[in-house]
Amino acid sequence: MNTNLTDLSLVHKMDLPIIFREYRDVDVKNISKSAFSVLFVRDPYSRLFSGYIDKFLYPNPHYWSVYGGNIISKYRKNASVESMQCGYDVTFAEFVEYVVDTYDYKPRLLEDHFSPIHQHCRPCEIDYKIIGKMETFGEDVNYVFHELGDIDIKQLSVERNFSEELLQIANDLRYYKNINKTCLGAVNVFERVRQTLYLRGFLSKDKISNFNISSLKASNVKQYTRVLSNKISKGERRQRLVSHYKSLGKSLLNRVGRFVKADCVLFGYDERPDDIFND
Repeated sequence: MNTNLTDLSLVHKMDLPIIFREYRDVDVKNISKSAFSVLFVRDPYSRLFSGYIDKFLYPNPHYWSVYGGNIISKYRKNASVESMQCGYDVTFAEFVEYVVDTYDYKPRLLEDHFSPIHQHCRPCEIDYKIIGKMETFGEDVNYVFHELGDIDIKQLSVERNFSEELLQIANDLRYYKNINKTCLGAVNVFERVRQTLYLRGFLSKDKISNFNISSLKASNVKQYTRVLSNKISKGERRQRLVSHYKSLGKSLLNRVGRFVKADCVLFGYDERPDDIFND
């Protein structure tokens, strides 16, 4: 088998079937016994934060219209009509409260990007032969392919590099020009993109103001990459996540801890990281 994968982030743009969702537990167990099933998991705190960035901070008209307006209507006092109609300015606290409330009362209604991994990947029913982690993806995926045998991996990356990220943004900006701007025009799209790149660890504070995204095009991505690219340490990127969690009230933060607990226990992550929960 010759497998040539260049960007696993493209998986999120594919319409993939929800495996085993309609099967009974006993059927799932029987089917998975004869299959080579692999599950990759991610730190639940990082995964939840990423869900907010990708679906609500970054310009995402679909999620704004389907989820954003309802979230704002329910969790924001004195919300403007525009915010409730467009759903473009959901805060991290509002998003988190929506997620934990939905999970507590109607867990099956929680969208798969936000729901706990155990809820839709069913590790207690499916006989996964290997469970890997996104934090050690390179090492773990090599082990997977070693176990499968006779697979030639030409190129493989789990994260986009800066130029790939900019290319996707350039394509998105071109798309935004051709859609209804009633809601999209009400937000500073360029500032949202800059903040997204900052929180994802692609931009440092000193380079945010130098990022003139209005002239970004697919044809000049390499030029932007040369000027702006710099390596952000894992610690600095982590601190950006931590500061958002610390901005939540103690009560809501404790609810987040309960929300992620099962995934943390099942997959070996810290339930209550010191940098998030301790002052």
